[in-house]
Amino acid sequence: MQDHRKLQIWRMACALAIDVRSAVSRFPKRGYAELKAQMISAAESIANTIVEGCGAESNKEFARFLSMSIKSNRELEGQLDLALGYRILAEQRWHELTQFTVLLRKKTYTLRKRALLSPSSGRPSGGSSRNPAAGKPRGDKRSPTPEPPTPNAEP
Repeated sequence: MQDHRKLQIWRMACALAIDVRSAVSRFPKRGYAELKAQMISAAESIANTIVEGCGAESNKEFARFLSMSIKSNRELEGQLDLALGYRILAEQRWHELTQFTVLLRKKTYTLRKRALLSPSSGRPSGGSSRNPAAGKPRGDKRSPTPEPPTPNAEP
């Protein structure tokens, strides 16, 4: 487990959710309520899924949550495109939000890849451990203590 507040991608996701909520507050009062709600939901889901993943018991599980966050990110990008197409989001604002969304997705991909490549990407299996110096099994049958996910450092 790790502290989500230390992750740059979580801070970025929170900033994006706040920016999206601000942008959709300027949508016309009628006719776009569903798109507005979906955009807020997708933006908040990006951050919330990262937080949920920080409680994962392995890096592999953490990477799975990052994958879900990436999917919400893609959903938001498509919704931003719709809002631009409907002409309810100014092109400059669309460009800013889309650029930030793509940057966040790239950083999330990078962290996901790091989590999957980490030596502790799965929970250690039970059974005896080997003493690397002696090359013989240890006398006790205790399982090693699993390492918590470690991809705290971000690009």
